[in-house]
Amino acid sequence: MMLHQDGSRHIWLAGQPALDLIVTMDDATNTIYSGFLTEEEGTASTFGLWRRCLAAMAWR
Repeated sequence: MMLHQDGSRHIWLAGQPALDLIVTMDDATNTIYSGFLTEEEGTASTFGLWRRCLAAMAWR
């Protein structure tokens, strides 16, 4: 397993400001472990994703 995390800023929702889509996925299998929209990619959003990712993997 090799997790990859990346963000992309875009106007994802009509009528809303640009947001960052942050996704964590397994680079080997392309399994997506978490993803969400946030106002700005940063430390808080990164730790939030890792928390969700680890919680999702705990039951596997």
